[in-house]
Amino acid sequence: MYLIILQGFTLNEKPVFNNYLKVNGCFEHSISGRVLSPPTILLHLYLHSIRHTAHFTMTEQLIAEYYSSTQQLKIITTPFNIGDELAVEKWARDTRRTVADLSGYGHVIVFITTHSVPENGDLWIGVDNHGESIAATVENVSTGLFYYFILILTINTTVV
Repeated sequence: MYLIILQGFTLNEKPVFNNYLKVNGCFEHSISGRVLSPPTILLHLYLHSIRHTAHFTMTEQLIAEYYSSTQQLKIITTPFNIGDELAVEKWARDTRRTVADLSGYGHVIVFITTHSVPENGDLWIGVDNHGESIAATVENVSTGLFYYFILILTINTTVV
């Protein structure tokens, strides 16, 4: 049995070529080069009982590398529980406050993290005042969550 480890220009930790490869010319890099990313909002709406949000965190870290300042990239993570009237009123107050700070962003990327009911696919939206979990159809969840965000969502939205 032979163990072959190929890495770079080596085979079994020994050089493959007798001499190093010669590069004719030189590597060039612009000293004034930069990435111009449009002002973007990452909006993450997640069911209040969900603690594991790795999909959003990984995306946030990947995207953040392309922005040179926090003024160009705004991260908003907002838990939701719209299972009863008091929760809906709180959601309305919180989202109106959030939306008041948003302007000048060319892109909005929305993440929604929730679970669905296995039997019918409805999405969990929260807990009612009796402690019972409440689910709703996708259309109703979208309307309930996005009502106050509609102004920023009409700009240029990608929903994930």
